[in-house]
Amino acid sequence: MLSTTKGEKGAYKNRNHRAMESPQNQVLKRLYIHSKHDYFSKTVHQAINSQVTAMPTTSHHVLNILKMLLLCLIMLQTLACSRETWQKYDDCATREACRYHGACQWHQGKCAPTKETHCTQSQGCKDEGLCSLVDAQCKSVKSSDCLKTYQCQKEAKCSPTPSGCQRLHSQDCQTSELCKSHGRCTFTGGECIIASRADCANTEACKTHGVCSVVHEKPFGACKVQTAEDCANSNLCTGEGRCTFHEGKCIATTDETCQRSSGCTRWGYCSASEGDCIALLDKSCLNSTGCKEVGACKAYRGRCIIDSQENCNRSLICAKYARCAYVPKKSQCQPTNRESCSKLPTCKKKEFPTCKSKKCTLPCPQGGCILKAERSEQASVGCMLGGCEFTCKHSKNCSIGCYGGQCDIDCSTSEQCRVSCAWGGCSIKCPKGEGKECDVWCMGSGCKVH
Repeated sequence: MLSTTKGEKGAYKNRNHRAMESPQNQVLKRLYIHSKHDYFSKTVHQAINSQVTAMPTTSHHVLNILKMLLLCLIMLQTLACSRETWQKYDDCATREACRYHGACQWHQGKCAPTKETHCTQSQGCKDEGLCSLVDAQCKSVKSSDCLKTYQCQKEAKCSPTPSGCQRLHSQDCQTSELCKSHGRCTFTGGECIIASRADCANTEACKTHGVCSVVHEKPFGACKVQTAEDCANSNLCTGEGRCTFHEGKCIATTDETCQRSSGCTRWGYCSASEGDCIALLDKSCLNSTGCKEVGACKAYRGRCIIDSQENCNRSLICAKYARCAYVPKKSQCQPTNRESCSKLPTCKKKEFPTCKSKKCTLPCPQGGCILKAERSEQASVGCMLGGCEFTCKHSKNCSIGCYGGQCDIDCSTSEQCRVSCAWGGCSIKCPKGEGKECDVWCMGSGCKVH
């Protein structure tokens, strides 16, 4: 057996130590340590561990192993970084901050807007005018950013500032609903207030109800009826004869003001009574447009009503729409029968192409239409003057409004059928069978359900 001296043992240990501390072994150790704390697979970690455990003193093949492992580590780290980057990008696009603030892309360590469309398509642009991209943020920069926002239209916040759209001057107030609806047209102390009669004059309520005078009360002032001028210039005077100011409101006090109103001409409201214009005289009703058009020629309890067959016979709705039969219980003129309807110009049938869309909406404002829907989920028909023919084939839901009566409706092959026949005389073929529904409302008489 060979023996070694103490000096030889020391020399051997030094050689072995130098081998262990060679550059390639140092790199291998660093890779080993690094692999335990990064996003790498256990397989690579175990391979490095096995190399360190069986570290050779002569390592001519270690460099090749190091190259292979280092390449693997670089590839894995690249994939991990790429996966992390795309994951962050995807997360940004689905977050609430993207929808509202435009922060839709990963940028310098956070989600942020990176192009103009991120801002212009955001909810913050629509609500607050944050539509312009500035330093990876959506901000209000241009007047156009604010003008279309809800805050501008409703709250007068129409001027762009670094913190968003704000109200800064009277022009902001004057373009908003605060001015148009409430008279708050003057800018003072950051608020829109009512400062003058001119502010109230801009409102629709001044024209319709005479609330044209300013009252200085907290917090913003108010527009109210305060003078005879307020009443005289309003629709209450021209339309209803309420031209006199009394205890904070406009009232009718004389027959003369009532007779000058459109309510007298239209509906016979020509006599003043307890602050209003009402129909007291048959003469007023006979001279009204309502008598000529719908047969409302008799004064009864303050209004004009249809009270006889004679009223219906001389009315426009009899001549034009065949509504000539007087119905006492309803005080109405209704169609007499289908034959009388068929003689009218409006009842010359006009056929339209079959609707095969998922949703069919088929209006017939003049009546006398031939309409069809086929294989539709929702088919709706509005026959305003009646006399329509409607076929609803193999559809899920058929909804028919026959407001003039005398309609022929066939929805026998459909699942659901809902019919409103306002003047009667309709013929309805309902769907039958298990799971089928048919709901018919007939206001007049003579409806037939098959």
